[in-house]
Amino acid sequence: MKQLTYIFILLIIMSCKNDAMKSMDMEANEIDISEYKESAIEESERIEIIGNNSFSYKDISTEKLQELYDLLALKEKHPEFNEKIESQLKNYTDESFKTLGDVLIKNVTLKGEVISLSDSVQKLKIYYDVVSSNKSQQDSIWAEITTQNIHIDGKAVKSKKIKFKKN
Repeated sequence: MKQLTYIFILLIIMSCKNDAMKSMDMEANEIDISEYKESAIEESERIEIIGNNSFSYKDISTEKLQELYDLLALKEKHPEFNEKIESQLKNYTDESFKTLGDVLIKNVTLKGEVISLSDSVQKLKIYYDVVSSNKSQQDSIWAEITTQNIHIDGKAVKSKKIKFKKN
């Protein structure tokens, strides 16, 4: 009888613990959602709506800029792969950049209007912070975004490529 009582008490404690965990998860989700809504409202990024798809200049710029700096850091750390890395860097830029080692791109902002050079090419100025282990530095760069229509399995898909230029 004593063992049955202990088992019953253990089950009650476990069920109370699960309820407490669920309520904490719900509170955390509510905070995350409210923070997300606030940041979405505060953040003024340029979005081009194409059909049902949305395209954010800021998102693609941040992602590709970080990839560019990662390749530059990789080139510095492993000179034996210089030829392959150079060929990949040509996808991002035709210019040479100084290498800062491992860096993180933060605070990306788009200044001014998106300049349409043609139907398929837009140019915009990007300001960002380059954060390394020992310093933080502000920089800016021009991004040229080229859009092409590609047909895959009979469906039209928009392809976007970005190239960076200092001037």
